[in-house]
Amino acid sequence: MAAKTRKKRVIIIGGGFAGLETAKALDGVDVEILLVDRMNYHLFQPLLYQVAMAGLSPAEIASPIRGILAEQQNVHVVLGEVTRIDLAEKKVFIGKEERGEAYDWLVLAAGAQSSYFGHNEWETYAPGLKSMTRSRSGVASCSRSSGRSGRPTSASGEGCSRLPSSAAAPPASRCAARSRSSHATCSRRTFAPPTCAARRSCSSRPDRASF
Repeated sequence: MAAKTRKKRVIIIGGGFAGLETAKALDGVDVEILLVDRMNYHLFQPLLYQVAMAGLSPAEIASPIRGILAEQQNVHVVLGEVTRIDLAEKKVFIGKEERGEAYDWLVLAAGAQSSYFGHNEWETYAPGLKSMTRSRSGVASCSRSSGRSGRPTSASGEGCSRLPSSAAAPPASRCAARSRSSHATCSRRTFAPPTCAARRSCSSRPDRASF
């Protein structure tokens, strides 16, 4: 009986956009794919700011990598962190025990870091959102500091940016009364369409503050 031919092996480091798209592009190809990521979920980073603002829950922007690739037969997902790569031996070492995995082709899709163009001190005032932990803790820390001192501060004690007082919304009751009054005025003008200013007043909802 002839020996079974070993399939070529592709190791993909990273389960982000690039890693997942590479794995999907190889669906149906006669290769063995090993996708390694230190998290067991794929994170949709463009919506991290919504989690920071409590507009979305973390579960709404994170999906299990195994679930995304569940129907693909030639891929195997490994949870772990790559510690080193031996290019000469064509091996990737994973975890503290440095378990070696051989490869024929290697795809590095480990992501990127926020760049401050040589001014790393800017990160205090403009922290990058690249992880779920940062989006949930960074803004929460700023909010807690603001509640204690009356002035928003970052986790390091530096001032956080905020809108000037002139941009604050008017009281809801005053806004609602103004909106109802404008709406009544527009309703009486049945002989002519409302002006641009009146049309804007009519379209505003009583329960929504206008700036």
